[in-house]
Amino acid sequence: MLYSLSTNVITDTAHAIAAMQSLSGGEEGRALFGPILEPGRKGLLRLLVKNAFAEVIVSLLPFITDCNLDDEDEASDVAHQEADDDSDALLQFELSAPGKLSSGAHSGIRRALEQSIAYKALQLWAISVESTEIAGMLGEKAAGNLAVALRSISMADVSPCLRPAWPDW
Repeated sequence: MLYSLSTNVITDTAHAIAAMQSLSGGEEGRALFGPILEPGRKGLLRLLVKNAFAEVIVSLLPFITDCNLDDEDEASDVAHQEADDDSDALLQFELSAPGKLSSGAHSGIRRALEQSIAYKALQLWAISVESTEIAGMLGEKAAGNLAVALRSISMADVSPCLRPAWPDW
C-alpha cells in the first residue's frame, strides 16, 4: 500500500503538540517550545519533519518496499532546501504487510505514523536545545505511536496454512 504523508499536516500536528506542551509546561515549556511556534520558523520545523520521517522509515524497513522523500532518490544529488520554504512536500512510502490489512487500518496506520513523525521532530528540536528530559518524553511518545503502527502492520489478517489431521489408525 502506498502512503503519502503531507509535511503540512505533520507540521500542523507538531505545532499543536508544541502549543499544548508550551501551555501546560509552565515557564520551562514556554521557553522550550515558544521559539518553534513562531510563524517565521515553520520552515525549520518542516526540515525537522523530513529528518524525523527518515528516522521513522528506517524503523519500518522490514515492511518498506519503496520510499520517496519529496522526489529524492538514491541517485539524485539533493539540492539545498531553504529553511523558510513553506511549500508542502509529500513523504511517500510503500508498505508491505505480511497479511491483508482492512481498509480502516490504513487511515489509523497513517495517522499513527504522522503523530510519530511529529513527536520525533519535536524530540530533535528538544535535543538541539539540550532539554534532555523533555526530549526523552517526546521520544517515548514517538516510539509509542510507531509501536501502534507496527502492531497493526504485523497483526494484519494472516491466513495460516493448516494441514489436514493425520488419520487415526
